[in-house]
Amino acid sequence: MEQGDVLIRLAVALGIGLIVGLERGWQQRDAADGSRELGLRSFALIGLGGGALGVVAQPLGGAVFGLALLALTGLLAVAHGLAARDSADRGLTTEITAMSVFGLGGMAALDLTVPAVASAVIMTILLNGKPVLHRWLRSIAPGEMSAVLQMALITAVVLPILPNQGYGPYAALNPYKIWWMVILVAGLSLVGHLASRLIGVRRGVLLTAAFGGLASSTATALSLSRMAVNQPGLHRTLSAGVVMASIIMLPRMTLMVLAIAPALMPFLLAPVAAMTLGGALACALLVWAGTSEDDRGEPTASPAAAAFELGIAVKFGALLAVVQLVASALRDWMGDAGLYALAVIAGLADVDAMILSTGGMVSGDLPLQTAAHVILLTAMVNTIAKAAIVAVVAGRGMALAVALPLLTSVVSGGLALWLTA
Repeated sequence: MEQGDVLIRLAVALGIGLIVGLERGWQQRDAADGSRELGLRSFALIGLGGGALGVVAQPLGGAVFGLALLALTGLLAVAHGLAARDSADRGLTTEITAMSVFGLGGMAALDLTVPAVASAVIMTILLNGKPVLHRWLRSIAPGEMSAVLQMALITAVVLPILPNQGYGPYAALNPYKIWWMVILVAGLSLVGHLASRLIGVRRGVLLTAAFGGLASSTATALSLSRMAVNQPGLHRTLSAGVVMASIIMLPRMTLMVLAIAPALMPFLLAPVAAMTLGGALACALLVWAGTSEDDRGEPTASPAAAAFELGIAVKFGALLAVVQLVASALRDWMGDAGLYALAVIAGLADVDAMILSTGGMVSGDLPLQTAAHVILLTAMVNTIAKAAIVAVVAGRGMALAVALPLLTSVVSGGLALWLTA
């Protein structure tokens, strides 16, 4: 390794120590000189030392770095023991942070500078966010903690063991993808509930809708409809969330088409833009109307029931599987002539599968205009289907609030299609 490279890596290791040490020193800024356990200079030296040992360990072997880390651990243990005698603070955060900075300095020496610096920044943010994080932890109810653990179980344990391949007739049933939709529905319900509790109901709902629309607007509509059952006084805000998720689906759909079949864009741009604009204006009116709703209300149901409803998510996954199976059969029986009927059926559940399959046909003998119309029909059916989901789950009152903006979006797109045909 050349000396210039060594100096750069040591500078990065020193910078890591300075970043973390700045936060630790700021937290202890009011302490008397000499009473600080570890401050700016200590962390800078630890980061630099980790970098230096990382450089030396490359020709001598990793055991050198391990022994140095063990020696640092011993020094920190002694320092913590002495400090604990004169202080009521029994926490080990500073000591663990120091060991982490030493390790990140070693990563910088191995030319892993980007992940090392990124880790240091994230670690500093976590350290500085202690009051906020502790306040959030105190606000989480036991049922909500149980919901988080259940969510982790179905995501980290169940999902990886499911096969990611098609089964059954037409190989239409993919257990991995179906369970992923179950996780998405359950996760959106949990995120929406926690966001509402932590940052306020209205802002939490709209934030959940915005990010949920990027993943699955149908799943988001289902989750927000379930929230309406427990928050009967927030129908306008929840309705705005459903419409927002549906509108965000349209730009996402456009990006997908642009990636797989850009030749379709001249046929799709005007109708999709009109659908987005019409729906966005109607959504803005709903958001404005929802400002009078109480932002502090708590769910009328138990926190656990409102936070995690796996049964609803599983039923949605089963419905999606049925729709996929019927759509595959219809395409097999009717061929390309059945694309419009297929669009109606597929649009009841999701738009992505139809976009991918139709976009793939463009390279064959499928006319561009036909492919564009099929994709638009899928999006329009999916948009209207959200009103049906809301009606079934949340009732007629919220369905009426959602139906008009969604219908405005669809009609706007239809008019633009007619004018540009």
